[in-house]
Parts: sequence; structure tokens; C-alpha cells
Amino acid sequence: MSHSYEITLRAGVPTLKIDEICRSLHDDLITVKAKSGDSTGNVVFENTKTAPQISAIQAEYDSLVVVDIELDSAKKKKKKEISMYAESLEHAAIVEHNGANYQINHKSQSRINGAITIGNAHEAINGAGSFAIDWIDADNNHVPGLTLADLNSIALATGPIISVIAHNTRSHKDAVDALTDIDDINDYDYSTGWS
Repeated sequence: MSHSYEITLRAGVPTLKIDEICRSLHDDLITVKAKSGDSTGNVVFENTKTAPQISAIQAEYDSLVVVDIELDSAKKKKKKEISMYAESLEHAAIVEHNGANYQINHKSQSRINGAITIGNAHEAINGAGSFAIDWIDADNNHVPGLTLADLNSIALATGPIISVIAHNTRSHKDAVDALTDIDDINDYDYSTGWS
């Protein structure tokens, strides 16, 4: 399978060196994009060389950053899927406190943290234990009189769940980045490790 590569030349590469690099990459250069006055730019060419040959050229010219366009595109697509999956898990996640379920998505976390801030300010003025707030839980039930201690417990319970989601998201994206075959990237299963 033929691949297209995008080659970025780092700043300060002399024009003669750019021409030498381009000849090393491919005899029939297709396009040169955004070649600027400081002799940097992107070169796009069809691959007639193997991946090891590309790596050897990249090693020879340390001014090159080589990106396989199709491979990079497949990785970006798969990592976006992983992010969307993680967001759906976070949106659906709940914590239980004193028999009620509480959502912990970003919006809910913001509300809980806001109530904690207000509760801390209230108790700083009116004394410990003086704050209580009514709440609606994840099941749309009215929960009267949540105390500052209740809110802190709910907030603290979200930490491990959010941490697992964030860590697993990163692990799956790192695994995708390590893949070198488009079919392996497209077939990558990111459904594990979320609990």
C-alpha cells in the first residue's frame, strides 16, 4: 500500500539542504507546501520507499519531522473515538451517598464545587455546621438539607472514578500511538479497563 508522508523541515535548514533532502525522499516530488523565506516548509510525496528507508533518511537529516498522513489520520480518528467513549462514561457515571445517586459529569462537578465554595464561605461567617442546601439527585428526587460534609463526601467520591477514566483514556491513546498498521489502528478495541 502506497502512503503519503508529510515532511516538516525545521527552521533554519538551508535551501540547498532542502533540495538534497527532497531528492533523497523521492525522485518525483509531487508538491511543496508553504515554503517560506526562512527555508522551512512541508513536503508531501508519495512513498516509493519502505518505512525503514524513510527512518534512515530521517536519521540522516535531523532537521526532518516525518508524518505518515494516512497513519496519522487513522490514529487521530481512533483517539477521537476513545475521547468520546470516555466522555460518555463520565457523563453516565454516578456516586451514591446516603441512599441517593449523584451525577458526576463536568456540569454536576461544577455545581457541587460551587455549592462547596458557598458552604465554606457561609460557615466561615456563621460557624461550622450552619450550611445546608437542597439538591436534586440523579434520579430527579428532592434531597433536602445536604450539609457541607455531604457535599465534600460526594465530591471526594468522584475522584477515583474520574481518575480511572482519565488514566484509561491516556493508556488507550498511547497504545494507538504505538501501532504502525492502519488495520490494527482501525480494529483497536478500547472497551477494556474502564472499571
